[in-house]
Amino acid sequence: MIPFLANVGQFFSRKEILPSCDSYIIAGCERDVEEAKKQPFAYDSTQQCLIRLLWALVHSKRPEEVKRGIEMVQSSLPWTSAPLQKRDRFYLLAVGYYKTREYSKCRDHLQKCLEITPDWMQALTLEKKALKEDRKGLGLGFSVLCIVMTVTSIIAKHKSRKE
Repeated sequence: MIPFLANVGQFFSRKEILPSCDSYIIAGCERDVEEAKKQPFAYDSTQQCLIRLLWALVHSKRPEEVKRGIEMVQSSLPWTSAPLQKRDRFYLLAVGYYKTREYSKCRDHLQKCLEITPDWMQALTLEKKALKEDRKGLGLGFSVLCIVMTVTSIIAKHKSRKE
């Protein structure tokens, strides 16, 4: 009940979050893919189950599942020809890279989405979040660099006084 209330609180506080998947959902999607593969002439059904599995993997709470999802989406791209299917796969890659904190790769794939559908709000929203997170990381890196330089100069001054 508490996680549900936290999500409701985040919704009303206008904090946008990506949905998350648990391992049991992923296991169910994997079973669905295997069952669909057993059906004769069920290519479309198998593809739908596979897309649900890819979605679940890149939205996983577990980093190893997210990475597995990224790998699976990347391997499926060469066989994806329809523009909207490509867009959806690029978006799944962007989500995966966002969750692994690889924000520049995330934004690269979102740009590919936006080349196909320029006004796609879902991609535009994630792009804005990725840019914000990337800037936070740059600010933190710059702060650490300043601290290291300050400490280094203090140590150098202290050593020069001793000599």
